[in-house]
Order: sequence, then structure tokens, then C-alpha cells
Amino acid sequence: MADSWQDRSNRQLINFLVYCKRETTFVRSIDTSDIVKGATTICKLFVESVEWVGSNNVIHLVTDKWANYIAIGVLLQDKYVGSSVDSDHALGTQRKF
Repeated sequence: MADSWQDRSNRQLINFLVYCKRETTFVRSIDTSDIVKGATTICKLFVESVEWVGSNNVIHLVTDKWANYIAIGVLLQDKYVGSSVDSDHALGTQRKF
């Protein structure tokens, strides 16, 4: 899972977390304040996190609903065939069984 937010110092941060049956685990937080927020640049951060966890351990990615994150989803699905990506908006509008 990835969640972007802004702290009290106005830093733009992305938190990466892993969810499994037993628990949700914090992986890392990245200060993206000085990074161009384009899909390709942010996608590299996602790829680093997926590779750290192990791509064979990733079944589904959940991101924010911003347009660049939706574009990242397309890039990641192309790279990791068999995985799926949803934004938090999509999760709010659909049910998965």
C-alpha cells in the first residue's frame, strides 16, 4: 500500500506499507518534496519498494486516487504481469471477493 500526505513542515511524503494476513507493516517513508511528481518518477519509487518486498510476494497494490498514481498503476501492471493496482477511490466504489 502507498499513501501520500503532507506533514506539519509541508514536506510531501509517501509511506509504503505491506499488508498480509497477520499484520500491516511499515516499509519506508520517502520525502518527495523535491521530486517531480510525474508518473515515471514516482513509479521508480514503487518499483524499488516492490523489489524490496519481492515481486513474487506482491499480489495487489493500493495507491492514492490522484491521476499520476492511476498512471503508475498502468506502468506497474505492465511490469508485473498478474498483479493488480487500485486507487483508494476505486476501492471505495467496488467490492472485491
